Amino acid sequence: MHCDQELDALALVCPLPLLYAKRKLKTMAVGEVLKVITRDPSSVIDFRTYTSVSGHVLLSYEEKDSVFVFYVQKS
Repeated sequence: MHCDQELDALALVCPLPLLYAKRKLKTMAVGEVLKVITRDPSSVIDFRTYTSVSGHVLLSYEEKDSVFVFYVQKS
């Protein structure tokens, strides 16, 4: 999937992947897509909840070998 910016949060634990993603999204233009990579399983709930209340769109997420990849589109 296409992304405009990428955030490597593999070494971060809850709540840091989401906090860094929020910070990065603030610098992005509407419609751009942020790819976030993390090992934190709590991020699944965090990103679903955050995107549902923030208005940003969780385009997709996938898990493979305990690595989670999220694609968030800024609204």
